[in-house]
Amino acid sequence: MLSKAQIEDWWEGDSLVREPWEKLDDDFEESAAILEYDAGRERYEAQQLAAQNLGFKNMAHLKSHVQLLKGIG
Repeated sequence: MLSKAQIEDWWEGDSLVREPWEKLDDDFEESAAILEYDAGRERYEAQQLAAQNLGFKNMAHLKSHVQLLKGIG
């Protein structure tokens, strides 16, 4: 899981005004789409790999972290 400092460093370079959870979720979705459509992976596998590439154990771990960032979890 990314630390708060890592998220802030990562988010700082974003040119759009977005919440950190939005950037994380968008990066996850983009990565999963690339893996699915360009690399030919199945959707489930692409989502799991995308989450792992962002430093999470799996998609459920990433989505739970997004909920925490939103203040819901």
